[in-house]
Amino acid sequence: MRVDTTLAIIVVCLLLDSARSTGQLPYPRGTPRFNFTLNESAKSITIYVEPGYPINARAVYKRLNRNISAGPKELINSNVSSAVLGIYYWLPCICVEAYYFGYDSKRHFKCPLTNSIVPDVNDVWDSTVIKLESNSLAMTFQCPAIVTEISTALCWKHDSYCTVVFDLSLVERVQGVKREYNTSAVDKHPQMCVQRTLQGSNNISCHFKAGMSSWMVDIEPKSRSIFVYINSTVPAKFSVQLCKLNQTACASRGQIQSLDTKQRIATFQLSMLPVEERPCVQVWQTEPALHGRRIFCPRYTRSSYGVYAVTFLVCVVITIALGICFNRLTKKGTAGWLYIQRPILLVCSSEDYVHVSSVCALASILQGDLGATVHLALWAQSVQTPHGTRVADVGPLPWLYGQWDTVIKAQGMVLIFWSLDAKIAYKKWWSKKESIKSSKQKDFISRLPQKMEYSTLTEKYEYRRVDKHRSLTKDFSEPCSVVKPVFKAALTCLMGALQENKPQKVAFVSLHGHNSSKDIPKAFKGVPHFCVPHQFSGLIQELGVKIRLSENSKLHCWTRLLSKVLCFWLAKRLARRFQGTLQ
Repeated sequence: MRVDTTLAIIVVCLLLDSARSTGQLPYPRGTPRFNFTLNESAKSITIYVEPGYPINARAVYKRLNRNISAGPKELINSNVSSAVLGIYYWLPCICVEAYYFGYDSKRHFKCPLTNSIVPDVNDVWDSTVIKLESNSLAMTFQCPAIVTEISTALCWKHDSYCTVVFDLSLVERVQGVKREYNTSAVDKHPQMCVQRTLQGSNNISCHFKAGMSSWMVDIEPKSRSIFVYINSTVPAKFSVQLCKLNQTACASRGQIQSLDTKQRIATFQLSMLPVEERPCVQVWQTEPALHGRRIFCPRYTRSSYGVYAVTFLVCVVITIALGICFNRLTKKGTAGWLYIQRPILLVCSSEDYVHVSSVCALASILQGDLGATVHLALWAQSVQTPHGTRVADVGPLPWLYGQWDTVIKAQGMVLIFWSLDAKIAYKKWWSKKESIKSSKQKDFISRLPQKMEYSTLTEKYEYRRVDKHRSLTKDFSEPCSVVKPVFKAALTCLMGALQENKPQKVAFVSLHGHNSSKDIPKAFKGVPHFCVPHQFSGLIQELGVKIRLSENSKLHCWTRLLSKVLCFWLAKRLARRFQGTLQ
């Protein structure tokens, strides 16, 4: 019985709430109470009401005769206590309107910004509606108080500013929130604009189109005079005068000259003021009179020497700009024009500090400045790299064989950084190889290359696990370094490629002042050799450096020449950087 009573009460409450929301039940008389907070930066108002009957709320622009919506209307339900009202333009006449949901409900207004300054003058300009008719220009504002605070004037628009030439308040008529200007006697030139000023902020708008004016002006400066030519479609009288221009006005200089254009063409000759004053010319129509003056400022040159000086300065500036741009292009590397597309395997041959620093510096330059994909065992020793696995996961020998195959298949290049330690290690490696061939383990050694050519990472790891403690692996590795085993494995791959006559891109790199090409064994005399940093240009060209415009076949010859020039300058900069890392 109690359950049925509870359900009935719930159903009745739901029906009453539905009836109120649809306006079928009368709402309380009067107006709803509410509070609000302003958010000027977000241009919104948050309204707070007591839960109860549904309430409509919106922001409006308060006027004497009728209110204009300032944002979308929000319906606040009975179980909600607040809502956010969006505002189109933040103006002083903004009010909050709230009333109960119903057709004849009374409105309650609260105006928080009455008699305050305009927070954002741009909202005034954006909210003003301007309409140009044949002989009138009308401006409709949203707030009545703004109408009396704005001053308007005609101005002649130059490149970056507008010079006031007539006060429009002399021909205006104010009606409520509307200002109307009689433009029948205004010079309707495209550069004749309207400047509105409010709270020290100016807004310039140009409404006249080409073809609305009946006369044109052309000026020609001579040695000691300025000629003004006027061509009018109707007979009229014009006046001209020199003036000194600033950002607000053009101060008159000299006498006013007037002339009737009965033949619709007039020519004036004005005496030139000193060039230091750089005078301008103001022209206006006097009969029938038109409001507004046109201002023209000719270009002055002191002498031919000045022209030559300016030309020389322009050439110097262009040369400096081209040098700076070229320097930035060479500095950008991958972000600029030059890049290396194919991968590079860099092999270190000594544990000496200078040698290791040189290898790391070369790898950083190739990868950082030229965007190359560099594989280096010192980088992948214990850290996962984006280009492969860690050496610690698979072991030095499988890692080198895997990277060698990957780079060769991608038509990349292997760089072996040679050293004096490499020469000694090569002799030991060669003598040991010869002794192993005559030992009892000859069959095992002959099968070793086939065992190391595994295709998957799992097989490489399994090989390392099975032969971990064998004497052969012990001879080619050290517990704390990967330099020697990786170098010896690289020699094995290189010797195998030379014996089988397989074309593989391999090159030796040596450090200037530490070793030379004489330290490279005779077995590798056919392999290219580069001494850095002196032969940096040849090295980066051997690595296949490309210019991004080289894909355009029409510019192929020019891009090849540009690529060589850029390589030359880039090699110089990289060589200096390479030497700086070793000091």
